[in-house]
Amino acid sequence: MNVRSLIVAVLVVLAGCVTTAPAPVPVVPVIVSPSTWQIVDQEIVAASQSATEQTKIYSRGAMEYWRTRVYQLTEENFIPWFSSYWTQEWLSMKVSWYTLNAKGEQDASAKRLAAYLLEQYQRRVLAPVAVEIDPDAILGLATAFYVDILQEELQKISKRHGVPMAQLNGRIQKIPAIALGPPPARDASLYQVVHTQPLNTLPAYAALIEKIHKAGGDRGVDSTDTAMAPVAKRASKRIEAEMIPRGAASAVAAAAGKLAGGLISVGVAGIRALIQANDRPDSEALIRSSLGNTFDKAWLKLVQNPTSGVMAGTLYMAAQIEGNLAGSARSARAAGLSIGRRRNRLTSRSPHNPRRTPMSYVDGFIAAVPTANREKFKKHAETAAVIFKESGALSVAECWGDDVPDGKVTSFPMAVKLKEDETVVFSWIVWPDKTTRDAGMEKLMNDPRMQPDVNPMPFDGQRLIFGGFEMIVKA
Repeated sequence: MNVRSLIVAVLVVLAGCVTTAPAPVPVVPVIVSPSTWQIVDQEIVAASQSATEQTKIYSRGAMEYWRTRVYQLTEENFIPWFSSYWTQEWLSMKVSWYTLNAKGEQDASAKRLAAYLLEQYQRRVLAPVAVEIDPDAILGLATAFYVDILQEELQKISKRHGVPMAQLNGRIQKIPAIALGPPPARDASLYQVVHTQPLNTLPAYAALIEKIHKAGGDRGVDSTDTAMAPVAKRASKRIEAEMIPRGAASAVAAAAGKLAGGLISVGVAGIRALIQANDRPDSEALIRSSLGNTFDKAWLKLVQNPTSGVMAGTLYMAAQIEGNLAGSARSARAAGLSIGRRRNRLTSRSPHNPRRTPMSYVDGFIAAVPTANREKFKKHAETAAVIFKESGALSVAECWGDDVPDGKVTSFPMAVKLKEDETVVFSWIVWPDKTTRDAGMEKLMNDPRMQPDVNPMPFDGQRLIFGGFEMIVKA
């Protein structure tokens, strides 16, 4: 190649380097009809509900494993340590010291011994199990599990309806999943929740976990201190009783000389060892029953409590997402755009067989509520109303009796056997149809927010009158 050709080739290469890159082809948004968006919103609600149920199963299994490991290490580590001869000797020294420094405080030895035993239980049982798994870890894993399922379902919804993921992302950016602001950093959209990895790096999620921890206080686990109280009291009383023969042995030793005193001391030590051996089965049984009962209550609270348990993060976000989409989902149902009716199911509309317009379904209730419990009832009803609305109810009404006369044959007061200190309450729930009502009632019965230990009924449920009704006239 001559010099001239080489120069031409170099110029061609340089010209190619400075050629402007072709402009990107703009992506034309797909036109999505309002009815399709309503169906999408409805399916997001359904996806959230399904993800919540799957997360409940997951978190319950994880909590079962945690409880099993705690019980195993209690048997393997704590009970043998507590029952050993040298531990009992050490506890005897501690009780002696506690007693000398009690300064007249009642049960001072038992209280200080309980604190010491709790410290040992934390060290020998709870801390080792926490290396594997603990409720805090389950809380985070359960919430992440819910979010992962929801993310997968969003992708399926996008494909099912031909809505580009970019447009669906734009929509879910407007759906609040965490709303704890101000400041704005404590708020997060559904988009932020499903696209932040890992989830605990999202400031709003950290704020949610902080809220859950505050709601839980000691979060149930550390309430084993109440279980230690009877164990410590029994041990303290027994050890204090054993100090009496010790004092007698010392007095005899001072009077009879070292040899006799030594023999008496050995005899007393043998008697104490025998007392400990005889007491050991009872002490171990007390540890098992006391710790077991208290731990089971704490465990149940962590499983069921909707504001401080291991499902709290999931239930909070599900309520936010479903609550904000409930209006759109109801509109979809009212417009006859439910999932099942999208499947090209044609119904004959001949003049001789017109399609009947479905009417709403109503649940009615009458109860006798202690007048003094008005605020408690209101709080109870507000919680139930939130769950009903999340489950598809169109409206919920709770009415406090004002002009409810007695009757001679029948009346509201007679129907509920009203007492002098009670008031009649009349309530109703309007559903779009009976199918939605049946599913909603089932959800209410299983919802941890309505369990008796979390939200007890502030009235006599045996006198509650209720029934379901098809609406035949609506004016």
